[in-house]
Amino acid sequence: MIEIPNLEIHASYACNLSCKSCSHFSDQRIGKNVPFEEIVDQMMQWSGRIQPKVFSILGGEPALNKQLVQIVRECRKQWPFSKLRLISNGFFLKNHPGLPRVLQQTGCELDISVHHDGAEYTEKLIPVRKLLEEWKKQYSFKLTFRPSAAKWRTTFEGFGSEMVPFNDGNPEESYKICVAKHCPQIHEGKIWKCPQLAYLNLMDRKYRLPAVWDQYLAYRPLHPECSDEELEKFFKTRVEAACSMCPAHHRYFKIPSPLVREKMAPVVAEPNSL
Repeated sequence: MIEIPNLEIHASYACNLSCKSCSHFSDQRIGKNVPFEEIVDQMMQWSGRIQPKVFSILGGEPALNKQLVQIVRECRKQWPFSKLRLISNGFFLKNHPGLPRVLQQTGCELDISVHHDGAEYTEKLIPVRKLLEEWKKQYSFKLTFRPSAAKWRTTFEGFGSEMVPFNDGNPEESYKICVAKHCPQIHEGKIWKCPQLAYLNLMDRKYRLPAVWDQYLAYRPLHPECSDEELEKFFKTRVEAACSMCPAHHRYFKIPSPLVREKMAPVVAEPNSL
């Protein structure tokens, strides 16, 4: 077993928010929910070989997946010795009344990502806080509210088919400042170095990205049939050529309200694959 700091999996590619320049491309409607059976199959291919200190369930917005409670239970089965963490924006937790009991039973922590500090967003979060207060009165689990938009940065320019990488040409510096360098992803049964590389292929399937992305789309993730040597090398490798897709210095900006999507169209919450 190889020990690593963190490993993540998506319960949903969809999101009810629209955080500009999301590193998971969730604001660009790249897909729907990941079926429970698919998540189980993907984890089973790795749980006997890798021991993450932290295993994170996220998205997208994982609470859009109606099978979330089952997913949390299964993640604990697959990673019995890892700290289990569910990361959510909180707005759809109300659809999972059985979740707090499962959080307590599995020892899963709940992190609420707060993506904006504006008055409208803060007011919309009030019923979420009240719901979680009620949950905490009945069940014991660790709850954290995390200000995720405090230092929001962009790792690409443009939107959809017009999206382009920065191509700063300095992968060492890009890796040095990367906030996702300890966030490998299980995606489509393989392990990817970071969310940007993992979900870039979903962007290409939907938008047919320009040729400037070809070198990054050519990135090869770790296959479950890899050797032990390949597995160890993957997690020991720090800087890769693909790191050049992200900027070599922080490009911070004040994130606009991510509630825009909710006003534009309803979110599809049924389990579905691409």
